[in-house]
Amino acid sequence: GNGSTGGGSDSMNQSCSSSFTEVQISSSISIKYKSNETMLTVEIRTSREAWLGFGVNPNGLMLDSDAVIGSPSEGVAKYRLENVKGVNGVKILDDERQTLSNTSFTQDENGSLMTFTKLLDDGTDMTISSDGKTVFIYAVGASNSLQRGHIERGSVALQLKPCSNSSSIIGDNTFGATETYMTHFQAHGLIAVLTFGIIMPLAILTPTLRFRLNRKIQNKELWVIIHMGLNITSYILFVILFGLAVYAKTSIQSQHFQHNHEIIGLLMFIVMTLQLLAGILRPHSKKSLNAESQAIVPSSTNTEMNYEVSIIEASTNNHVEVGFSTEHINITQEESIEPATPSKSRIRIRELWEISHAMFGILLAVLSAYQIRTGIDLYNNLYKMESYSKYIIVYSVWAFCLMSIVLLILFNRLRSKCRS
Repeated sequence: GNGSTGGGSDSMNQSCSSSFTEVQISSSISIKYKSNETMLTVEIRTSREAWLGFGVNPNGLMLDSDAVIGSPSEGVAKYRLENVKGVNGVKILDDERQTLSNTSFTQDENGSLMTFTKLLDDGTDMTISSDGKTVFIYAVGASNSLQRGHIERGSVALQLKPCSNSSSIIGDNTFGATETYMTHFQAHGLIAVLTFGIIMPLAILTPTLRFRLNRKIQNKELWVIIHMGLNITSYILFVILFGLAVYAKTSIQSQHFQHNHEIIGLLMFIVMTLQLLAGILRPHSKKSLNAESQAIVPSSTNTEMNYEVSIIEASTNNHVEVGFSTEHINITQEESIEPATPSKSRIRIRELWEISHAMFGILLAVLSAYQIRTGIDLYNNLYKMESYSKYIIVYSVWAFCLMSIVLLILFNRLRSKCRS
């Protein structure tokens, strides 16, 4: 595999030799170590391709610690983990304090391996006991880059016994807890599938069924109630899964929004927030505007018309005489008036809102397909999924169904425009 070595010749000058003791820290991390009165040799291995860290802290914490960190690009060196979270708190020590020997960092198909030998007392406050309990810390990176932070960390209390192959492990191998945040990312993925894989497509599909779901409940059509309910549910779930990802990334001291998956997730959060606000503050529909206009204009007017008419008939010898006299007769005439129509500008605003609302919904559907796929890939890179190919098959079927819904919506929109 690829790797780097350094540190010069072995300066242990041991008075006796000892064999390695191996500790399985987690399913993906193992540690081998041996010691004498003055030196400690450590081999730490992970099944991932990532940087590795191993240090000392009596409280089992990462902050305010001394650590050895190795990566393919930087090799193996001593660092100071200052009392500041994030990569800004990781400082490489000066050359005169780089007292490691037999250092190496290699990677192959089995993962990553870091090896080093260090002094038990190297002049720092974090002295390792040659014959007693010492609390060690360890970390595994999210990738080979320190900028991505760690994906797993923890602490282990070991009792060193020089020149013996019976070095003991205190308690149940751990002091504190091994933190992988695997469950956080699992919950993030499951909620994402529920939100983007089921609820959001149903919300997008609902307006196409408006003629079948047109029954009114409290003066609102049923499809509108369902559409709004699904969108609000999607947004609440999205806030939860977004918060889980941010919390986990913060906890592993990784920089935010460095990967395309994270950047697009932030973009979707902004678009969904705007979509929700736009739905709440939406302009009136054309039907509502027509009803509003007709409600303030009378449908007819009464006009009083005065006619002076009086007919006098006299019949003499089959001769009819017609005369006129004046008399007022009131006749009510219904005058027809064209109903008022809403202003074209208000109608145009509503039309633009409908188009933009639909397009942003389709954009979210397309981005969600991308997010689920990249999310599966990222999770597989971190935790080596056993059923990766099965997940991809299920994803492909779901993505096909989702794109079919999108095409159906676009077709219905185009057909309605052509009809109008």
